[in-house]
Amino acid sequence: MGYQWPVLSTESLEGDPRLLQRAHAVLAWLVQHYAHSTPTDGSEPIRIPKSLAVPLVRVSKILRMAPILTFADTVLWNARPRDPRRPLSMDNIQIEKTFSGTEDEENFYKASASVELRGIEAIQIIHRYLNLDDPQDRINESGLRSDLLRLKSVLEELTELMEGVKKAVDPRVFYWQVRPWFNGSGSGGGQRWVYEGVAESAVVDTSGPSAGQSAIMHAIDAFLGIDHRQLRCPIPSVRKQHGDSAFMDRMRKYMPGLHRDFLDRIDDTQVTIKNVAMERNGLREAYNGAVKALKRLRDIHIRVACLYIVSMARSEPSDGLQRRETRGLDVARGTGGNHVASLLKAGRDATQKAILHLFVLGWVSY
Repeated sequence: MGYQWPVLSTESLEGDPRLLQRAHAVLAWLVQHYAHSTPTDGSEPIRIPKSLAVPLVRVSKILRMAPILTFADTVLWNARPRDPRRPLSMDNIQIEKTFSGTEDEENFYKASASVELRGIEAIQIIHRYLNLDDPQDRINESGLRSDLLRLKSVLEELTELMEGVKKAVDPRVFYWQVRPWFNGSGSGGGQRWVYEGVAESAVVDTSGPSAGQSAIMHAIDAFLGIDHRQLRCPIPSVRKQHGDSAFMDRMRKYMPGLHRDFLDRIDDTQVTIKNVAMERNGLREAYNGAVKALKRLRDIHIRVACLYIVSMARSEPSDGLQRRETRGLDVARGTGGNHVASLLKAGRDATQKAILHLFVLGWVSY
């Protein structure tokens, strides 16, 4: 046998959330590199050495998130100020780690980080609503309308940022050189990974990173009352999964636990903004404006995903562009192992369904 690296203790990190986040990011990137760089004939699972697997699982349990590379590792904890004398902002971002070393991969993470930064205002709007102690505040039409209009504006800006990725990231580079690195254990029927030294290795969540793990979009959905359980999602598979709710619920497991706690708090709200808008016709238009802006964002997301994944699945690498082996990944799936087009369309349809009727002089409008 070759040299066995020792399993390092994580005890000295456990009182510092920032150190735990850093440890998760470093270990998750190392595991991803190891899994995708290990020579294999595909007949046996890829075995992640316990020197990486054990501390990653320990850190993940404390952070209450999946022991695999996640959206937090590739975006949230991978962005740094380009000028450390200034705070992190959309024009002051640099990316610390990439797999391919390409500018396209860096720009992909920057685009996602920009969405997260702009989305902070949406979180602030939601947080303020959750902190309204006086029930009368929740029927303050002027204040609530103002917040819904601001949320609509934020969603419109997020849509522009999402569209901007097409100018910054070459679809072929993303699909053939970047995306294969994101595949997790068993993604799309590929090889499974075994975490050595981890008793529950067979049941840990290890799908890999996805934009579906962003807490911001989950928070906006929960705040506006978008119900992903209502619609059937025609997944072209033997299992015939129904709706995109299972995917959305699964993606929460990949978030840091504190993010999930915030989403749970929104879910537990007794008087939702949708309830208030349903009872007060003066708020319906503002509420519907925010929902329609969210639908527009999802329309654009579908187009971007189809360009970068569905269309590229039928392409071949350009001359001089190295093709990374996908190791059995279903080429129509997204980076989190999901059927991207079907799931995104189901999410868009669930958003459309949330639009409230407007009652005007006895007529029903939409």
